[in-house]
Amino acid sequence: QLLVKRAKEGTSPSPITLGLMLKNRKMSERKNRKRNKEIKAEDVEFDSDENFAFIVGYTSGGAPYGLTHEEMNDIEKENHENDDII
Repeated sequence: QLLVKRAKEGTSPSPITLGLMLKNRKMSERKNRKRNKEIKAEDVEFDSDENFAFIVGYTSGGAPYGLTHEEMNDIEKENHENDDII
């Protein structure tokens, strides 16, 4: 936007200004790439059953292990409380 404004005025930004603009743009692009790489919980499929809200894995005998529904509720409640603090 600054470049367009300067072009209309018939002036050009200093090399320092151009350097800062490029640096800011690169930083923004990195943030966007990182944000796009983040995986949201709702995008990930996982196993659950009547005992476990999130099955992490299975023992060699086939028994599931993971977070119980009660533990998951506690975690979600804690996350909501932390959201209210921020």
